[in-house]
Parts: sequence; C-alpha cells; structure tokens
Amino acid sequence: MCCASSTRSTPVGGHRARRRRQHESGGEPFHPYLVIRGRATIEPGGALDVMDRLAEFYIGAGQKFPMRDAPPGFTVQVAVDEVYGVGPWSQADGGSEGTDQT
Repeated sequence: MCCASSTRSTPVGGHRARRRRQHESGGEPFHPYLVIRGRATIEPGGALDVMDRLAEFYIGAGQKFPMRDAPPGFTVQVAVDEVYGVGPWSQADGGSEGTDQT
C-alpha cells in the first residue's frame, strides 16, 4: 500500500491532457502511474487490525500479523473524488482516464 499527499490547490487538468496527447501521439513513453485525488481522514490506532486482514491474504488463511507488539499506528480513509493516470486501465487502453471512478 502506498500513500502520497499534496497540498496543491490549483487544477492540473491541462497538464494531464497535454501529457495524454503526447503519450497517444507516440511521444516519450510513460511508466504506468495512478493518481487518486480525494479527501483523507487520518485516525490514530487501528493499524494492527488492517495488518491482520492483510496477513490473511499474504501469509495464509487464519494467519495474524506476526509483530503483535507493534505500535498502534494510524489508519487512513480516502473519499475518492477522481482517479486518473497512465496504465492498462486508462482510456487509451479501454478504461476511462480522467473521470470519476467512485
């Protein structure tokens, strides 16, 4: 899981459109990337519960995260406003780049 934050408040739509046109016209290739824009809520605690759920997938059914003495950490929930980027899921490949996916 990866999380990034930006305090940028100006629209970047023109920049995205320019990059998309360059990509579609055979310009420099882009590495796949995904941008999720939205509002995040960060709450203390709950990280061990999340890690336990992930352990079931990565370690095996019924397994728990092995570091039981880990600090409580934080949990982040994101209300997604927009999803865009370049990749097999985007408009050029049959997806819907630049539109809400909520």
